[in-house]
Amino acid sequence: MFALTNEVRRYAWGSHTAMADFLGQTGPSTEPEAELWVGAYPTCPSRLADGRSLAKLIAEDPAGTLGAVALERFGPRLPFLMKVLTIGAPLSLQAHPNAAQAAAGFAAEEAAGIPLDAPVRNYRDGRHKPELLCALTQVEAFCGFRPVSESVALLDELAVPELDGLRQSLTSSGLEASVRWIFELSDAYVADVVAELARSAAPAPDSLYTDALQWGSRLAQDYPGDRGVVLTLLCTFVRLAPDEALFIPAGCLHAYLSGMGVEIMAESDNVLRGGLTGKHVDVLELQRVLDFGPSRAAVVRGQADEVGRTRFATEVEEFALSKLEVSEPAELDAERPAIVLTVDGAARLRSADGRVLDLPQGRAAFLPAVEQGIEISGSAVVFEATTGPS
Repeated sequence: MFALTNEVRRYAWGSHTAMADFLGQTGPSTEPEAELWVGAYPTCPSRLADGRSLAKLIAEDPAGTLGAVALERFGPRLPFLMKVLTIGAPLSLQAHPNAAQAAAGFAAEEAAGIPLDAPVRNYRDGRHKPELLCALTQVEAFCGFRPVSESVALLDELAVPELDGLRQSLTSSGLEASVRWIFELSDAYVADVVAELARSAAPAPDSLYTDALQWGSRLAQDYPGDRGVVLTLLCTFVRLAPDEALFIPAGCLHAYLSGMGVEIMAESDNVLRGGLTGKHVDVLELQRVLDFGPSRAAVVRGQADEVGRTRFATEVEEFALSKLEVSEPAELDAERPAIVLTVDGAARLRSADGRVLDLPQGRAAFLPAVEQGIEISGSAVVFEATTGPS
């Protein structure tokens, strides 16, 4: 077992206080802190006490670190990436490609000679990126397209004349054409629509769409002229309570809005953005990867077992996430590579040969597949990430 040092990514939507508090730092951060990356992704790998990256450890002993099953299924790499998100402001409205789209998009950009770190790059790797976010605090998000009839009802409640064309497109041509209608608007018209939304998106208290419209009004004020604000009118609003999780499949348009959570995903950094950002937005590629069918996003409520472990089940083969409330000594899952992260209290890991590793809040460890019989004790809440069911 190996203690990990993990990098904090600083993005504009992060918090000045939440990550600092989580990591036990004194005082707010000078820059917004958004994501703690825990894994072996090449551009931001966790590091061991001796300075080696987790990716290097795995490369030196793929069979021992990953196990025979994971090595055969995924090759010599850790197939999942774990993060802690501290959301101080909305993330960009975005979607992720499926496996075939990611492979084709990555190959095309490689052939075109676009540098991996170029701002206009869409595909940083050739893999898909399904993800699951488990709430540590209340989390709010837009996630997936709502049924067309509900979007029409929301537009009727708004009664903004500038959106009559969107309503007509929804009723006559459907969702995909309506998203195209939004992206084909002139910048000047979008600016007028968003300005009107900032004034008009004040719902009646008993509206079915109160939360969505309140966020729409706030976004319209914070992102003037951004057509992503208009796109959110077509998206389902989701509020997660702590310990509820949100599964985001390929092609799902979404934006996390507020809160803090532990995220697990297939190891990828492919993002297609549609707005609410100053970063690169490729509207044609986004529309190509969007799933316009019934939303497959889902709120996942964990299933607890007899030892206090709560598992958040998905069908994704690259990852599995569980939460363990530690009060009595328990043995961790074995025979698969795993990352353990303490989110509250302090845990202690003890190996079969007697080595001890303390994990206070905010600290993580990598457990190689070859190392079995690891016991966890203390008074803590930890998340365990590993590979998914075969």
